[in-house]
Amino acid sequence: MIFYYGPQGYKVSMDLCEDYSNLVRYRLKQQGIKTKARQEFELWYEYFNLRKKMITPRKRHVWYSKEFQCPEENRKGLNILIEKLESGQDVSAYLNKASSNPDAFDMLLYDWGIYHFHLGEKKERNSNYIERTGPVLFARIDQDNAYFIQIYRHGKGVDKQPWSRQEMIKIIHDNWPQTIERYLVPGVRCMTEKISDQMRETLRKNGMFSFVEVSENVVYMPMGGGYASSGHSEEIVLLCNRIHNNLKLAELNIIGNLPTFIHLIEEQTDKKIDHNLHFMLWFVNKEAFVIDLETRVALIKVIL
Repeated sequence: MIFYYGPQGYKVSMDLCEDYSNLVRYRLKQQGIKTKARQEFELWYEYFNLRKKMITPRKRHVWYSKEFQCPEENRKGLNILIEKLESGQDVSAYLNKASSNPDAFDMLLYDWGIYHFHLGEKKERNSNYIERTGPVLFARIDQDNAYFIQIYRHGKGVDKQPWSRQEMIKIIHDNWPQTIERYLVPGVRCMTEKISDQMRETLRKNGMFSFVEVSENVVYMPMGGGYASSGHSEEIVLLCNRIHNNLKLAELNIIGNLPTFIHLIEEQTDKKIDHNLHFMLWFVNKEAFVIDLETRVALIKVIL
């Protein structure tokens, strides 16, 4: 808890970042997720990392690329997955097992915004996951759609692992360019150096990313938000920084205008308040407010 001392002897206890951390801990606990994170950034990052890697159950339309092919042995498993996506069921069991690990990185997702799904027909023994398969489905998912890019083999015995196949970006561009047009790099004709799939894999392992050239005048920046040299999702890092800054700005706003907020509380409650104040973050219908804990009077809304 952080203590602020205002005019006329008022003492304010307030730590909005810690309040937000408590909310994150509660939400992770609700999902049965254990975390070793102790620091604010680590905790928030793991929470949003988990959210980014998971797919919210809701009905989605399934689209197939012109290039899409499914091995016959995986047809049944694919059809089960399709039915679940179209009916709005949970498809977490089809994702990679690291998807439920809050501190595990997913470089393919961070780089290109692409998920991969195993195509087993039933769950593994003593596991919540579908049986693992050599061929896996690569797809982009948004609120209402599932875009099936292609199925590639991975694992032992496969010379060319699929995780950095730039062919996937070309397939997306050729089939659904409107879904990624905001990631086009304006004014760039081509890359000065052609980057192979293997080079891209090496870049990822070393925390570096590069644009993808599909053809002349068609160059894309990372469609998954990119990643930092540490391997962390750049998108999530920026989100955590924004939340932190907005909460700290809210604290400064309240302390800098404390007499105004004290007057607001007294006006709404029609009584004088104690000189020891406790303000905290409070959520109502997914909106965040700073409230006076004793009177429950909302002081300001915080954009998170």
